Amino acid sequence: MHINQIFIEVLRVYRSRTTDPLDMNLISEQKHLILIVGGNHSTKAWLFKLGCVVARSWIILRRRYFSAPLFLCLILSLFLPYALFAQDSLHDMREQESSVVHSGIALIPGVEIQYYPVSGMTLDEISRSMKRNGPQSSNGVHRAARVQWRVSWHWRERGHKSDTSPDFSSLRMDTSIKMVFPILINRLELPAQDLREWERFSHSLARHEKIHIWHVITGTARIKSEILQAFETNRDLSAREANSIGKRILEEIRTLDYEFDKTTMHGQSEGVILSSRHSFGADLFNRRNSFAFK
Repeated sequence: MHINQIFIEVLRVYRSRTTDPLDMNLISEQKHLILIVGGNHSTKAWLFKLGCVVARSWIILRRRYFSAPLFLCLILSLFLPYALFAQDSLHDMREQESSVVHSGIALIPGVEIQYYPVSGMTLDEISRSMKRNGPQSSNGVHRAARVQWRVSWHWRERGHKSDTSPDFSSLRMDTSIKMVFPILINRLELPAQDLREWERFSHSLARHEKIHIWHVITGTARIKSEILQAFETNRDLSAREANSIGKRILEEIRTLDYEFDKTTMHGQSEGVILSSRHSFGADLFNRRNSFAFK
């Protein structure tokens, strides 16, 4: 059972046995603390909230024949394994995701973020890990990150026997966007200099991928807007004509992506280069001591 579920169960049992309004308020506050423990917060905030939970739990449980030594043993048995083994990985996950959060991608509704693991004791090894594990482009090349998307649209027909023309007032857009992004799983083992370089690379990569996401979002809005504008101009607009508008804009999105990657050399001009102190891969990318990815 998850530790939060354990505390919720303790509170549920205690709440069923008390009618003291003060205790009821305490339970409500305790539940609120439980809900925010383990969220996307810094380690210090997490430990502070954990301390609040422990203190409040003691106030509740000491009235139910829990001595201090017994309570301490209970807390250690519940939290020690959780703190030793889970907290490091959670901390690593939060730190790595910060590049996506800072870029604003994590706040964009409807965008799925899928992480793939990379590891290495040096930047060379991390680069090779990305080449092995990174998503493949349409031509089979492994990239450091990729935005995959699908856009479709639909509308109802008017439904009359004599009129089965499209009802464009019911136009709906369906958009699916997924960003595949690297997450460094052994960041605490890296030297500080290499870790800073990885974080710089990760932030540059996230900013680059955000532009690809923006192409899809703005293009989707254009499809709906231009179909509706065409319908306002021509009330006899056919489904075929409307679909032609949508397909044209989809092709424009693909062209924008292609030109953007061509202009930035898949993000290299924006800093999507993982610098290294060694010469591995210099010939491959025609750039000394660096690794370049999309």
